[in-house]
Amino acid sequence: GQEWTQAFNTAVSFVTNTNWQSYSGEATLSYFSQMAGLTVQNFVSAATGLAVLVALCRGISRRSAHTLGNFWVDMTRATLYGLLPLCLVLALLLVWQGVPQTFAHYVHAVTMQGTDQVIPLGPAASQIAIKQLGTNG
Repeated sequence: GQEWTQAFNTAVSFVTNTNWQSYSGEATLSYFSQMAGLTVQNFVSAATGLAVLVALCRGISRRSAHTLGNFWVDMTRATLYGLLPLCLVLALLLVWQGVPQTFAHYVHAVTMQGTDQVIPLGPAASQIAIKQLGTNG
């Protein structure tokens, strides 16, 4: 639902870990594109930063070693053992506090002034969890 310039801007901003959004994600993108595109990129981006930090720490502590380890192993470990469990706990906490995490259609409501309002729902809690843990929010 975006024109090509907006889609390119979104792709570049998520790949570079800036996550600059000049649109409302829930109203502009589908639930699938948020989960398959943006959330995956948030995990990969945060895991990349953690893997680089681990390589830096190894480089400082292992002065006589000739290798810094395997980047892909570090990135996988950061995702599976660090980010995923923390995001699961944070997403459950957010859902407990009332943040939507659903695939339901948008809710149409009437405001106190009598105007119609569309309230987007979607998988918000999981998006917020990785966005905050990946220092993108």
